[in-house]
Amino acid sequence: MNGADGRAKIVEERGARLDRESPLRCGLDFALPPIAALDRRRDLNAGCEVSVEERTGDLARVRFAVGRRGDADVVRHGIRLSRLAPSQPSACRRTGKPARPLEALSVAWLTARYLIESEPELIEKRANALALEQSVECPLEAIGSQFVLDEIVARVDQIKELGERRYLVDVKIATATTGGEPAQLLNMIFGNCSLWENVRFVDVELPRDLLARFPGPRHGMAGIRELVGARGRPLTATATKPQGLPISELARLCRTFVLAGVDIVKDDHGIADQSYSPYAERVQACQSAVVDASAETGKPAFYAPNLIGSPRALRERARIARELGIRVVLVAPMLMGLPAFFDLVDEFPEFVYLAHPSFGGAGRIDTSLLFGKIFRLFGADAVIFVNYGGRFAYSQEESLSIAEALRAPWGHVPPAMPVPAGGMLVERVPELLDRYGPDSMLLIGGNLLIAREHLLERTREFVTRVATHRFSETAAPAATH
Repeated sequence: MNGADGRAKIVEERGARLDRESPLRCGLDFALPPIAALDRRRDLNAGCEVSVEERTGDLARVRFAVGRRGDADVVRHGIRLSRLAPSQPSACRRTGKPARPLEALSVAWLTARYLIESEPELIEKRANALALEQSVECPLEAIGSQFVLDEIVARVDQIKELGERRYLVDVKIATATTGGEPAQLLNMIFGNCSLWENVRFVDVELPRDLLARFPGPRHGMAGIRELVGARGRPLTATATKPQGLPISELARLCRTFVLAGVDIVKDDHGIADQSYSPYAERVQACQSAVVDASAETGKPAFYAPNLIGSPRALRERARIARELGIRVVLVAPMLMGLPAFFDLVDEFPEFVYLAHPSFGGAGRIDTSLLFGKIFRLFGADAVIFVNYGGRFAYSQEESLSIAEALRAPWGHVPPAMPVPAGGMLVERVPELLDRYGPDSMLLIGGNLLIAREHLLERTREFVTRVATHRFSETAAPAATH
């Protein structure tokens, strides 16, 4: 059959009911992902010529004609027709209720962005395969439900070439598939495709209704500043190290750090509930040391015990911390599991959550997305991440991008405090503060502890350098929300 003579049997079409046989040369409403420069094109595989007449958000009103195709389904760029058959043209008659406005027809979609390495001739095939893998995990030919085809199957929105064999691919994923809960959200945006070679998950954009299901940090930067009584300056943090020290020595370290003026003293993330450092005994001793030293100085300071273990153990240890009056806790969301972290924040919202990156390098996911957006979305008030030029091979650009993502405006989600760490030196404080800006918390541990018997003086030097720093004109600006 050819274009002007074609008619389609529309099995199901959102927005308007039409006679089951309607001419293809008439304006119909279809869900259509926004495709750059799609004004008029001809799909050679489907033989479908498309003209876009109107766009609103993720919808377009299109005019199309079928050039050829027998008894088959056409699925291309979000336009879905069913069982094409030859017929004679006639007037397009609408029946039933009138079409709703384009805005009312929209299926809610999130956008997941992936970096894919591929040969140019294969990138479209790989992108479409990824969209199927992250939604229905089966060939389109296996799907007989028009609802699934229209509202569940993910679709490629955009492919952008970055350089030789490197492409940014945006995939629209139906928010209904996430169930509005954390584990399924992660499953739908980076589940099976996390196993694919040469695919990296680099960003996600959530529509307002889905974003509203995630409160984010309960305290955020503003709450941390209020807690420690520091309105404008950068904050300081340190850690008790190494694991294996007796509890009395860990408590002594806590006291020394607080007398020197540090804002937050955390457990080293390797200290858990070992025989040489049982959780309940250690936390009580360290908390008492911090409270007493803070009372002596008159300056607020806080101890952050490490919450780690199975979900049952996490809740019990959180309960102990709450009974001791602890306000800040250290957590490793990737070790406990992101959904378990989300639930912990929901059950114990009074804590300020200092998120540690341990196990965060075990997947093909962009660091600014994982630490800067997902940790924050799931409730981290402050996030520790690797600083450039330290023990880990992070570039300056990568470290700064995490900080920027933590502070960037994001709907109702409060900004979280960036906490660069990992082999940092007291002597680098001026440089690091100019890079990260006043809305940051510097975490230095080992470079203080090497002072041994001069730990108090070395820590005071760290605190003084932070407190007296004068920011250069090129320093990162303070976050606004």
